[in-house]
Amino acid sequence: MSRIEPVPGKNIYLSIDLPLQRDAVLAVEAARLGEEDDSTGGVVIASDPRTSEVLAFYSSPTYDPNVFAGADSWETLWPEDASPPGASVFSDPVAKNAPDSISHPGRPLFDRGLSGLYPPGSTFKIVTAVAGLEEGVIDESTLVDDTGILRVGAYSYGNWYFSQYGRTEGEVNIVRALGRSNDIFFYKLGEWLQAEKLEEWAHRFKADEIIDTELEGEIAGTIRRDRDWYLGDTYHLAIGQGDMLVTPLHVHMWTQTIAKGGTICTPSFLKRDVSSDISSYQPVKAPSCETLAIDDATIDIVSRGLESVCATGGTAWPLFDFPVHLACKTGTAEFGHPEHKTHAWLTAYGPANNSEIVVTALLEEGGEGSSATGPIVKAVMSSWFGR
Repeated sequence: MSRIEPVPGKNIYLSIDLPLQRDAVLAVEAARLGEEDDSTGGVVIASDPRTSEVLAFYSSPTYDPNVFAGADSWETLWPEDASPPGASVFSDPVAKNAPDSISHPGRPLFDRGLSGLYPPGSTFKIVTAVAGLEEGVIDESTLVDDTGILRVGAYSYGNWYFSQYGRTEGEVNIVRALGRSNDIFFYKLGEWLQAEKLEEWAHRFKADEIIDTELEGEIAGTIRRDRDWYLGDTYHLAIGQGDMLVTPLHVHMWTQTIAKGGTICTPSFLKRDVSSDISSYQPVKAPSCETLAIDDATIDIVSRGLESVCATGGTAWPLFDFPVHLACKTGTAEFGHPEHKTHAWLTAYGPANNSEIVVTALLEEGGEGSSATGPIVKAVMSSWFGR
């Protein structure tokens, strides 16, 4: 094994808000371990859209970095008799020794926020909605009749509401479709846009790129179309399923972009750094930002749709009574689990019209986005606005 000699680094000040971080950790662990079968992992990210500074960032399960302090070799960290990864769920939120940190099936050394790839599910409808409006395929008056199910040859594609309750929602426009996360509307929108435009807009929102924060270990999202492609594949892509995988940081970024009115900025963990003599400090460089040139009317329409998600009649029911006006999007992402388990998403910002915080939560195998991750986002928002 090669060795790189250590080089003294600078003293740094992080943008992490300690009380918020603490509450975020507690919220994720309460939700993850409160699941009937225990969620295998979770992530929460919070940032200030005005500065793009990361306020909280947590990947669960986690570990205590102090357990590595006395190790002088890899063998010390992972002895031959260390237990290999097994099939059981990692139920303790903190790995308390080095072998556990390395070999435990919960993979506590794996940063799910930066390196975990997941189907974004309905959180991607944010991007699909922007694409449809910006490409002129739809406007606010465009209506789609929710038939409950679409059939393409021998295949059928249903709306979640019809699949669960056997009910349809009549004619819906883009604002209503976002608020109710109506799959039929977004299937048709994907068909009108076609896969090439969906992929183009996903790229503009950097869904297939490394975001390039100050942390190591980031990976790019993936959108695979290097095979025979069918209409059903486009349906899946339009709702964040099928051949699309992204990290929680990607979902967080496209939510923050709407909160910032169409400007996409790289989140930053550094507030300032200090020289070696600690007698002076300098702020870190401003975050890298790019204006996506999205029309103000598009931002307004999408924002109103996201606001309706958090309001009575939307899908994010845990946030209906939140005292601050929020905008949010739920997601329930299928990933081929043999027992049909799903990943749960919720991404939100607030106040909706003058945002000061964006929060994104993921719960692996957590179930529905609203019920599983809604309490996480609500706890973090409450911590921030309750000061």
